[in-house]
Amino acid sequence: MISKLAIFALASLALMAVAVVAGCGQAADLGPPYAADELMAAAQDAEAYEADWMSKRVNVIGTVDEVSRGRVYLSTGFGDENVVTLEDLSDAALDEIEVGESVEFACVIGEYARNAISMTQCGTAEYGADGSASASADDTGATDTGGRTITDYWSVPLLLIAAALTLTAGARSNWSGMQPAMIALMVLGVLALLNSAASVALDYQGLDLGGLNFLAAAAFVLIAIMGWIILDPDRFYFLPPWLTGVQPEPPPPPPPAFVEPTAAPSSDMGATAAGPAGGGTVAPAASPSATMAMQPDVARSMAW
Repeated sequence: MISKLAIFALASLALMAVAVVAGCGQAADLGPPYAADELMAAAQDAEAYEADWMSKRVNVIGTVDEVSRGRVYLSTGFGDENVVTLEDLSDAALDEIEVGESVEFACVIGEYARNAISMTQCGTAEYGADGSASASADDTGATDTGGRTITDYWSVPLLLIAAALTLTAGARSNWSGMQPAMIALMVLGVLALLNSAASVALDYQGLDLGGLNFLAAAAFVLIAIMGWIILDPDRFYFLPPWLTGVQPEPPPPPPPAFVEPTAAPSSDMGATAAGPAGGGTVAPAASPSATMAMQPDVARSMAW
């Protein structure tokens, strides 16, 4: 069981690395850019805008009207107050932008409020690895996310692996040491992977974070490591017990003390000696020399 778990964790880490590298090597093809005027015209119909345009990632092109507080304002033909704002651009990109020039970026279409359309998570225009453009979207404003490959869905299998590992760790945990805190972090990591997977598979933008995919990838690494520690704590013997939650084994019971057998008392030994049949005592016999010394007449008679 331990060896299978180790192989499973290492295979998961390798899968994540391959998926991330492959996903970074290929850019999505968002098709021809939409002009700022097209976006503003679509926003005039609130219901159609929210249904067909919101949360779509597209290439957008327009003329810079102003650069202020990290935002780029694109002018439109709907009046001076109707603008398209580009947000989350890098400092290097902002330094190269000048008022009056035409720019093009890939952004996520945001909310239309106060006569302005906010475009978030802006970056370099995305036309795929070969630079070709796909067919443009229809007149309803529905944006084609073409060019998306299977590597863009790397967060989906990692989400399933992380969820299974988290549930298994929670079921087999002894909830001692730092294991409760590690399980809580694993749950948060699963939520990060869920948000990343939903944003790719369902076009759901739950968190407006530019580094969402990086956060999800880092969360999977932490889940794999912490789950391994919880499920196989003996392999991490070099870590302190308060971290791994390993319960110290009770010391073995001491061996029984040796008791020397006691000798029987002398009175008992005397009681076991054989006595006369009548139960009386036997008087000690007098030695011959003592008897003869006390009776001199007997000695003289023996001489005769």
